[in-house]
Amino acid sequence: MYRHLRICVLTAIRLRNYQNSFFTVPVQVGTPAQKLDLVVETASRYTYVYSPQCDGMDEQSKPFNYARSKTYNEDGTGTSMTFQDGSMVSGPWGTDTIGFDKKPRAKNQRFSKYEALPC
Repeated sequence: MYRHLRICVLTAIRLRNYQNSFFTVPVQVGTPAQKLDLVVETASRYTYVYSPQCDGMDEQSKPFNYARSKTYNEDGTGTSMTFQDGSMVSGPWGTDTIGFDKKPRAKNQRFSKYEALPC
């Protein structure tokens, strides 16, 4: 079964507030590593990144270009989540290597790519 992202971070990491809707944290995903914002999801145990197909992403966020990663594997399943305000996120599940700053990178971490965001 898949392991959820469990990397011990002993230094402070600055979160970015997206329109008072959710928070992101800078991470490195894939091989070679791509620097992007990871959505900090507190309503569930899941991890999400922006997909290049995301149709609600702000201009400051970078998507995860899964085609450039040698270690990304999509598992053929998808997810969607509806929030209390009625907005929804959805996308496919996959695995890849994820790390914070210069900390050790964890392999085969499961996450979903956001392809639709609340607007």
